[in-house]
This record gives sequence, structure tokens and C-alpha cells, in this order.
Amino acid sequence: MVNICVIGAGRVGILHSRNIQNRIPKAKLVGIMDKNLEVAEKASRELGVRMYKSLEEIGEDENVHAVVITTPTFTHAELAVYLMKKGKHVFCEKPISITLDEALKMKKTQEETGVKFQIGFMRRFDATFVEAKELIENDFLGEIMSIRSVTRGPGLPPEWAWDVEKSNGFLAEVNSHDFDSVRWLCGSNYREIFAYGAVRKAKDIPKKYPGFYDTAVVNFIMEDGAIGVIEGSCPVEYGYDARVEILGTKGLLIIGDVQNHQAVLHCDT
Repeated sequence: MVNICVIGAGRVGILHSRNIQNRIPKAKLVGIMDKNLEVAEKASRELGVRMYKSLEEIGEDENVHAVVITTPTFTHAELAVYLMKKGKHVFCEKPISITLDEALKMKKTQEETGVKFQIGFMRRFDATFVEAKELIENDFLGEIMSIRSVTRGPGLPPEWAWDVEKSNGFLAEVNSHDFDSVRWLCGSNYREIFAYGAVRKAKDIPKKYPGFYDTAVVNFIMEDGAIGVIEGSCPVEYGYDARVEILGTKGLLIIGDVQNHQAVLHCDT
């Protein structure tokens, strides 16, 4: 049994907590922490687990084997590095960090401590994406020519994420799923990336947070020569929208649509 403490008692933290309690047989939720003690206390009562009041309290508790970090992105590196050094396994929500230097420090700490560290890129475990990956690996699609990945969110993220200095904007907060799943599906890394961002809907926000954008298009070339596009917008009101279209030399693979999630293969065999 793995004893887990969740750090961050917001919407995502509560979701992870309930999943640990109800869906993971070999895991046990033993505690929750949030810098807002009122929020933490409320979550503690609802979940029936201990409320931790500090990071040090978690780090020194041998009863905690692993942590789930669901706090704002700009806090990830400091939390993860400290807890890995305390011997805790870490599951960290995406995106990993604000800067490359932070990410590399987290990677180095994991290598030095030998604990397990994972980022919450759940599409690699989603049944539809797994099916698509298997179709690609079994050569039903042939060589990948181009790929288009779209993720749009129904509403605005929390206000802290409007500040690109703290979040890198929704290309990190939302479309990091696309950047990861494109690499995974293609089996190749990015060679070149070029992005456009614009404010087309939430036009009042840049008055307080210069640099904010609500719409973006990213063009890229993979190391194996495949080309593609990542598109994102937030908010779009009509609902959460995640779709991928992969064109190969043998056919077309479509993952998801606006109404439901499925993988559809169109080919000549």
C-alpha cells in the first residue's frame, strides 16, 4: 500500500484525492495540505484525512510515501525538489515548471535521489489514445506525414494563470497535453517550433495582465520530418474540446470529436 498526501486542495487536488480514495486499490490517501488553512481544513473534513499545515510536516512524516502536487505551476519546482530530497515519490501536475532551469533541476534531483517522479500527462493512459498509439506502432497508418492537435477549454483558468510570468499562459497550462501527446504518438522530438498568440475574446484581461492571450496556433517540424499544428483557445464556452488528426502514408487517424471520444481510422486496407 502506498500512502499518499495531496498538496493543493483546489478543484484538481480534490479530484485527485477522491480518485486515490475510490479508484486506486493499492493507494491510500493519508493527508492533504493547502497554504489556505480554511480550504485545507474543509477538504480534510470532507475526505476524512489528516490536514498537514506545512511542507516540512509532510517531509518528516515517514507515513507519507508519495505526494501529488496540484498547486500553481510557479510552485512546482520548489515543492518537488524539497520532497524528493526527503525521499518522497512525486506525481506532479502539468506543466512541470515555469523555466527550463527549474525542470532540469527537478530531473537532476530525481536522478540523484532515485525516487519516482511523474508528470500528469494522462493522455498516454487514456484508452482512446492508447488504441491510436497501437495502430500507429502496428503500421496501420504508415509513415506519419502531418499531425494536428487541438485542445480548447470551456472557461478561463484561475486568475493567477492569467499572468504569463507565473503560468506561461494556456499553451503550458492546457496545451502541454498536446505537446506531449504529439511527441508520444509520433515517436519523435520537435526540431522547430513557431507560435502565434492573440487575444480575441477576453479582451479586458491584458489591461491587468500584459502578455495574456486566449488563442494560439503553433506550427512545428519533428526530427523525423513530420509537420504539424497545435491549436488552443480558452475560453470557448461550448465545452472541453480535445481532438487529434494524424495523416499517414496509408491513411488518416482521427482521435476524438466535439461530442465524444473515439479513434477512427480511414485507410486503403
